[in-house]
Amino acid sequence: MANAYAVPDGALDAPSETYGSGTLSRVLAEAFGTFVLVLGVLGIGVYSFLNQSGTIGIALTAGFAYAAALIAVGHVSGGWFNPAITLAQAIAGRVPWAEVPLYWIGQLIGGFAAGGLIVATIPDKLHELLGKEDKWDLYAGAANGWGDFSPLSVLSQGGATFNLFQAGIVELIASAALAGIALGAGTKSRGVMAAAGGAGLAVLTVVTYPVTGAGLNPVRSTVAAVFANDWGGVSGQVWLFWVAPLVGAGIAALFAVAFGSQEPDQGVEAFGTEAPEGTYGGDTTEDDVVDTDTDADTDATDKKTD
Repeated sequence: MANAYAVPDGALDAPSETYGSGTLSRVLAEAFGTFVLVLGVLGIGVYSFLNQSGTIGIALTAGFAYAAALIAVGHVSGGWFNPAITLAQAIAGRVPWAEVPLYWIGQLIGGFAAGGLIVATIPDKLHELLGKEDKWDLYAGAANGWGDFSPLSVLSQGGATFNLFQAGIVELIASAALAGIALGAGTKSRGVMAAAGGAGLAVLTVVTYPVTGAGLNPVRSTVAAVFANDWGGVSGQVWLFWVAPLVGAGIAALFAVAFGSQEPDQGVEAFGTEAPEGTYGGDTTEDDVVDTDTDADTDATDKKTD
């Protein structure tokens, strides 16, 4: 008598349907990843006077933080951690438009959680030792800006600086390049995505830091602007660091849609999750599934006959 609960040979090897993570899981993953990224970037920026990290140190921190967060939760949400990149992925059809605001909210929550943690842990007397008005004033050095608030202007004591147009163009082009990297690597494995995204963010940070302090991410810029609390100065310039990255990312996405292939690589599922061969992105057809089932049934019949 045949065992009714026996598993036919080959059945465990047959492709199985996979499901993407739920919306809440994706939003929480974006919040976590943005928290890690902003904590690294603003943490090293606020304490730059202490660690003497310089531009290279800030760039490497940003790149490694992004890569680490993407490896950790990229399989859940895609690993964007940036409203501009999220917009680009939505234009490319990889993120549902209805979820874009939710992603942005999650990213802002993660970013402000990181910023608040930094503020809460700044020693009370530190600002006095550094000649600052208060602990919020420490954030001014990590905020993005142009003109008198450009890092080049500070370093040259006002001798050289970048105006609004120059800062906007640099942020727009750099954000377009960052979004292009994310779009190109977004159908690869998480390892490739982390390497490309982290290296790209690090390089673009080095290029843009003297101009604007390397915005590239509206959440990072907004958190620094809010905690700097200088709305008549550097905080009042935060609008540019939303407009330029979003426009740049949108342009990159439109080029990708118009001239690039939108077909995901084999074995890669939507939102960056890796799927077994034969599921989303694979080459399995209905005939293949039928053949697999037929082979399994045949094997089972042969064993019963024996």
